[in-house]
Order: sequence, then structure tokens, then C-alpha cells
Amino acid sequence: MACSSSNLTQLEPDVNLSALVAKQWIVISVNGKHLLNDTVISFSVSEKGKVKGNAGVNNYVGQWEITKEQITSSKMASTKKFGIEPKGIMQQEERFLRSISMITRWQVDGGELQLFDSNEVVIQLQLFQ
Repeated sequence: MACSSSNLTQLEPDVNLSALVAKQWIVISVNGKHLLNDTVISFSVSEKGKVKGNAGVNNYVGQWEITKEQITSSKMASTKKFGIEPKGIMQQEERFLRSISMITRWQVDGGELQLFDSNEVVIQLQLFQ
């Protein structure tokens, strides 16, 4: 199913995004580092490529163009609140926001989502039940 030219996400006929879109995902790790205890980073992407969630303290939003398993990302925007607990929460959030803007490929396997930069898995997520 092809999308209209006004839609920022251009889909090829054989692309099945149902495994990725319109679902709520929770981050497990960023750059191989598990999240701090008692913290949650959420992630979702719409059928039109709108990416949004909460990075731990701040909400974020962006736009992806998705074709097959390739992603082209626009710059992400986020609110500008400051958190102090748990210790390291702002560094974790910064690492996530920097990483999510460099994603070029995705892969879903059951209830797990892997987001890759050009070389390796950068963010691992699980489906929120």
C-alpha cells in the first residue's frame, strides 16, 4: 500500500509495519547499557512516522521516514525539564535522545524491537503489555 505524497512516510508495497507501528514500546537498553532502576523510557511510532514518548524526564517527538526496514530520521525535539533522581537520569536521557536520532534500521522479533545505527543495535525495546 503506497501512501500519498503529502505523507512524510513513504511505504513500499511489501512493507508490513504492523509489527512496529501503533504499539507502545519500553526501552530495555541504550548502547548496551540497561536503564537505571526505577526509570522507564517509552517509545511509539505512528503509521505516518511520528515518533514520540517519554525519555525518563522529558517528552520527545520526531518524524521518521520508513521504507522496508530502513529509517531516515528528522531531528528530535523534547521538553526541557530537569530531573535529579535517580542519580544519572539526565545522562541516561541524553544518551537515549542522541541515539534515537541516529537510527537507520529496525527489526522486530516477536515482542522485541531492535533499533540500529549504521553498524549495530543501539536501542533494544520490548512491547509494553
